[in-house]
Amino acid sequence: GMVGMSLYILADTYFIANGVGRLGLAALNIGLPAYNLIFGIGALLGIGGGTVFSILHGRGELGRANRPFTISAVLGTAFSLLFALLGLVAAEPIAFLLGATEETALYTTTYLRVILLFSPAFILNNIMTAFVRNDGAPTVAMIATITSSIFNIVMDYILMFPLGLGMTG
Repeated sequence: GMVGMSLYILADTYFIANGVGRLGLAALNIGLPAYNLIFGIGALLGIGGGTVFSILHGRGELGRANRPFTISAVLGTAFSLLFALLGLVAAEPIAFLLGATEETALYTTTYLRVILLFSPAFILNNIMTAFVRNDGAPTVAMIATITSSIFNIVMDYILMFPLGLGMTG
C-alpha cells in the first residue's frame, strides 16, 4: 500500500513537472507541507485510533472497541471541514506563508486549494484504512490503497493532459 502511495506522489511530481513546468514543480514543493500535515493528521487519527481499537478488541471489550473509531471519524471530519474551509477562503495567504513568491503564487494557491478541498478524502482514507487493517482485513486495506493510488495516477494524467487543466488537474 505504501509503495502504491509513493508511486502516486512520484507520478504527481512527474506530471506537474511535464505538464506545468518549473513553476508548477516549485509550487508543489512549496505546498507539500500542507499535504504532509493533512496526511499526518489522518495517520495520527487512523493509527492511534486503530491501535486503541485493537487493544480493546483483543481484551474482548467489543462494546468499547467501537468508540475509538467514532472518535477518530468525528475528529477526522472536523479537521477535514477546517482544512476545506481554509482551502476556500485562505489558500493564497497560506501559499505566501509557506514561501510562495509572486512568480509561484498562482500555482501554489491552486495546488493548496485542491489539496485542502480534498482533505476529507485524504484524512478519512487514512482512518478507514487503519481500522479496516486492524479489524482483520489487511489485504482489503492494501488493495484499497493500491487501487486509489492507480486511480489517482490515471486521473492526474487525464485531468492534466487530455483535459488540459494544468495545476488544477
